[in-house]
This record gives sequence, structure tokens and C-alpha cells, in this order.
Amino acid sequence: MLDLSELRASDIALAGGKGGNLGEMIEEGLPVPPGLLSTVAFDFFIEKSGIGEHVLRELRGLDLKSTTRLDGTSSKIRDLFEISDIPRELEKVIVTEYTKMKTVDGNPAMVAVRSLSATGTAKLHTSLPTCTRFLPPKAKSK
Repeated sequence: MLDLSELRASDIALAGGKGGNLGEMIEEGLPVPPGLLSTVAFDFFIEKSGIGEHVLRELRGLDLKSTTRLDGTSSKIRDLFEISDIPRELEKVIVTEYTKMKTVDGNPAMVAVRSLSATGTAKLHTSLPTCTRFLPPKAKSK
């Protein structure tokens, strides 16, 4: 995991244009919320969960002109992600790094989670659009 404040525009191969530019903005003192970037977490999750081939199977032969089929396929793929557990080793890194972020008024920091690699070269990355969600991680009771 990389802290956005450590990135620069010259890190495009590692962090992509947005990651590097956010780091530049932070360096200039612009108001950018704290953030983390991982170019390997998505691939790690796909590999460990085993859903990659299932996602690709759903995407094969997809009729892009049919919103009904697109919605159905999107729901199936989202379900695959939602029922898959995050590998413990990845969860530990994410939670550790998240807890280092500053909170506002004692509330958990809001984060943007984007699911696209910096290079977009992986099979799934070229097939899936960028997804963005804003959510605070939920603590698990052990």
C-alpha cells in the first residue's frame, strides 16, 4: 500500500496518472483527503478468491446494446465480488493502513475505493470499468 502523499507525477508506471497527480496536489498543499493506493490488491483478491474465470465467463459474448443483459451481467459479477471473502492477509494490510488515516470529528475517514490498475494490462482490468464507492470499513467483531 502506498500513501498518496508519497506519490509524484513521475510515479505514473506505479500509481497511474491520478495517483501521481494526487500526490503532487498534496505536495503543493492543496486540500486532498488522505488516501492509499494499491496496484496489486485487486489482482491478489481475484487470484485468492478464484472468481477471475467466473467474471470473464460472464463477460464473454456480452451484448453491449442490451441494457437488460448489461444489468443482469453486472448484478452477477457484483454478486461474485460480494460473496467472496477478502483474504485475511489483504484485510490485515488494509485495516492497518486505514487506521493510520486521520479521522474527522472522531468519525471514520471516508475513502474512495477504485478497482482499476495503474496500467490496465491485466485481463480483468481491461474488461471491467472503474468502480468507485465511498465507504468506511466496518469493524468485525472477533
